[in-house]
Amino acid sequence: MHASLIMSILAGACTAVGAVLLFSKRNWSDRSLAFYLGLASGVMVAVVVFDMMPSALLYSGWLQALVGFGLGLLVLRGIKAKAYSSRRDGLISLGYLIMLGIALHDLPEGMAIALGSEMKARTGLVIAMAIGIHNIPEGMAIAAPLLMGGMSRLSILTKTLLIGVITP
Repeated sequence: MHASLIMSILAGACTAVGAVLLFSKRNWSDRSLAFYLGLASGVMVAVVVFDMMPSALLYSGWLQALVGFGLGLLVLRGIKAKAYSSRRDGLISLGYLIMLGIALHDLPEGMAIALGSEMKARTGLVIAMAIGIHNIPEGMAIAAPLLMGGMSRLSILTKTLLIGVITP
């Protein structure tokens, strides 16, 4: 198996590591799970603010970046309005919405690892390690609302492993 594929698989599997970290305690209070969901959300917002938006501004200009950001917010608001009917359903829907976003986000991560490996093996390894570390809070972000919504740990683990498979 090619080294970049192995690195991509391991980086993707780190999504499940984030979920497993939340499984370390048998019973979480909603307040504790909300803390981890907030922590993971903060990490992802920081990625958008400090990495993605500056790149969008650099490559497409402020108008296109602002329009894209605004459209993304409107799409999420529309999905949220249709998906949440009860607290439990809302949490499960939130978990699935986060999974969808992360799944779409994971495709270019695998490409980044492969391209980095083509440039230099060490570059691919560094990119894979960074993506793996970055995937841990993503796994927490998926697992927290699903746990709060009452989904089984096995089902959550399966879903986070499947999301991780998208990276390679």
